[in-house]
Amino acid sequence: MNRKFGYLPILFLLAAGCPSTAPGPDSGVGPDGSMQPFPDGSIADEDHDGLCDALEVMVGTDPGSDDTDGDGFSDWFEYVNRMGPLRSDIPERDIFIPMVETPEASVSRTFTLEVRASGEDFAGHFAAFDAGDPLGITAADFITGIEADFADPPENVGMVFGEMGVFGGVTRRTVLGFELGMAYGDQPPRRCIRAFPFEVIIKSSLGRTYLREDRYLLILPVGETTRTGTWCMPTEVLCT
Repeated sequence: MNRKFGYLPILFLLAAGCPSTAPGPDSGVGPDGSMQPFPDGSIADEDHDGLCDALEVMVGTDPGSDDTDGDGFSDWFEYVNRMGPLRSDIPERDIFIPMVETPEASVSRTFTLEVRASGEDFAGHFAAFDAGDPLGITAADFITGIEADFADPPENVGMVFGEMGVFGGVTRRTVLGFELGMAYGDQPPRRCIRAFPFEVIIKSSLGRTYLREDRYLLILPVGETTRTGTWCMPTEVLCT
């Protein structure tokens, strides 16, 4: 299912309306570069979910619970991505690709489409979006590439440039498969849950977009799920 991301343009700006409780920076980053689950309390945020108490009262979420609807996704994450923090049936789980934060971890997903072509080429692309990470990390730091994986029937394809993600000279009715690869690599462990938005796009050499699907790479601490782990905090507590 296609779903356009609905990021708030003022995602990490602080605004009036939330009482201060203690001075000091609220970077969310530890001395080793890891993202810490809890800020220093410079903005009143009782449940430490990244939404200040006054904002939670305004939108109807529970200032005392970091996951008001109990679906395993923090109020902050659902609020900034317009996913309904008061509805446990949102977000749909199939938009998430989970991966454990260990150096050897890797995952892949196949995206398929059926085309009716007359000799044009088809190429896979991806675009990563800002995830509010204090270190500026996005899904692009984990994606290893998108490859041209299979064609059915194969004789309808003139050439396959696998690692380039391109099927060349496609004719007639053909199903094309593109494989997106992701690996954790040498990223430092954060010990909290993160979700990185990205989009997979498949276009023809004529400039037509045949597929556009939004996904989130969901990074989980070892041994945790979205219901048992703690979500990472953004750089600053959101109050607008």
